Amino acid sequence: MSKAESRDVYLDEPWLSIRWDEDHRCIHAAWTGRPDSVQLRSGTLEILRAIRDRHAASLLSDNRHLEMIANQDQVWINESWTPMAVASGLKRIAVVLAPEGLVTTASEGIIRRFKDETFETHTFDSVEAALTWVASS
Repeated sequence: MSKAESRDVYLDEPWLSIRWDEDHRCIHAAWTGRPDSVQLRSGTLEILRAIRDRHAASLLSDNRHLEMIANQDQVWINESWTPMAVASGLKRIAVVLAPEGLVTTASEGIIRRFKDETFETHTFDSVEAALTWVASS
């Protein structure tokens, strides 16, 4: 990995990778497995750090391989993380979801709780479609 590429990686853990996508000008977060509350919350805070660092207006959150989001973490995302994300300058979130499952239902529930004026948020079934939307801004 080149020095420039390594600066683009903010986190590379078995449960979450976060990187700057220069071509699409967005933060790309890919979740896997079943992060516990500490991992999920610290991961979402690391996403915010990357957004601030890159002055990114767009986030792609690939949730296709995420296995679970606990109810208390869903509430935390809506009540704590969302205001911090708005303050960071985030404007658009593309969420890639599996065709079905508990995480898909939880992710859709989180998105429904975002106020309309908070973010422009869309769900997708592929990373490619999500990147196309992100790049169209």
